[in-house]
Amino acid sequence: MKIHKTVNPVAYENTYYIEGDHHLIVVDPGSHWEAIRKTIEKIDKPVCRSVDPTHYDHIMSLDLSA
Repeated sequence: MKIHKTVNPVAYENTYYIEGDHHLIVVDPGSHWEAIRKTIEKIDKPVCRSVDPTHYDHIMSLDLSA
């Protein structure tokens, strides 16, 4: 298992990517959609989504992993 992280430089929101052998879990896909999309594409595994609270800053890029 590998853990990756991106940070929104404006709002300092953290998005975590937990990479397993066959899948990727995205935790708190916030508003830094470009970095999130690039990270998902770079890892290139099927995505499961995990959301903590449903505040907008935790779910703004949720549709990128759909």
